Amino acid sequence: MMDDCNKGSNSKNNETENDQWISEVDQILHKMIDKLDVAYGIVRENNNHEEPTSWSIRIEDSETVLTPVILKEYMSWNIIWQEALTVFLCERFPNYT
Repeated sequence: MMDDCNKGSNSKNNETENDQWISEVDQILHKMIDKLDVAYGIVRENNNHEEPTSWSIRIEDSETVLTPVILKEYMSWNIIWQEALTVFLCERFPNYT
């Protein structure tokens, strides 16, 4: 019985942690790209806790998608979110510096 309570608690904690990192990525992406003073758009997709969240990112005429799998790959090289996202943006958008 106690295990059932813990499972519910763990599930809720995982959702909270998931929401936190999604929010962090949102904030960092917007801050980083906003500094460029160019037209851009970021659309977060699949935020229903059953499917992985992804971001469609458009900077001027270029567009790419950031998924958790891609982000995990960049995070394996860089411990800090901002550094990982900077490398991602530089590789996907040649004009991003």
